[in-house]
Amino acid sequence: MRIAVEYADIAQRMTVVRLDRHGLTANIADDAALPQLGLPRAARVLCAGETLCELRLVPRALVRAGGRSLELTMQPSRIDDDLSFWQALYARRHLYPDVPARGHQADDRPNRSGEAWRLAQREISSAESASVGTCSHAAFKLPTANEALFFSEWLEFHFAELAAHARAMASSSNLLELDRRRTDATVNVAFTYRYSRNAVGRATDELCARIAQEAEQCFGVCSRYELLNEQKDVALPDGRLRSVPSAWQPGRHSN
Repeated sequence: MRIAVEYADIAQRMTVVRLDRHGLTANIADDAALPQLGLPRAARVLCAGETLCELRLVPRALVRAGGRSLELTMQPSRIDDDLSFWQALYARRHLYPDVPARGHQADDRPNRSGEAWRLAQREISSAESASVGTCSHAAFKLPTANEALFFSEWLEFHFAELAAHARAMASSSNLLELDRRRTDATVNVAFTYRYSRNAVGRATDELCARIAQEAEQCFGVCSRYELLNEQKDVALPDGRLRSVPSAWQPGRHSN
């Protein structure tokens, strides 16, 4: 699904090139009237030239993407703006073009090669750069492959909320990363924590329950999740953590 953004007071349609935990990132010409960062502005999101929804978007970051092109990252201003955007996407989930063929596994990990990602990584505090973390896994079963693709993107977009929920469960917990892989109507999720090994199972169970509840309340999506019983300590050479996909084994079920 190709979407674009138009601000009410800027005569330029910006094509969205990424939709991830940083927000909506769009291309913008170097000589365009640039919006002021940090201020909510009325905008509309378009799909195939038609209005998808109207909301207030906050420009958060502007980086050079090469040549005369810039990348502008925006986020919904309020909870109702966020909900309006994702409900509009869900209503058009049938337009997703890249649902994999049956049995094919798709890697939904975010693109980390761009300047926006590198800037965001430099902003991560050294307190989050522990040398060892624990990776825990879960699988979400969705009704259709289209809903699985939508669910995977929605999950990535709301990483900050999931991390905040993990901290609220225990002040010592810290969700550092999540990776997603889809197979048909299943989304496999790997959660990486700076957290004691004994506690990650409960933390993952609570996070998955919260995710399933939000999906049902916001979109009417009925998902079942399954905790997968393998846990693994992972680390990068520079001390940054990430989850490592592994051979997931079935665990218990939750409805």
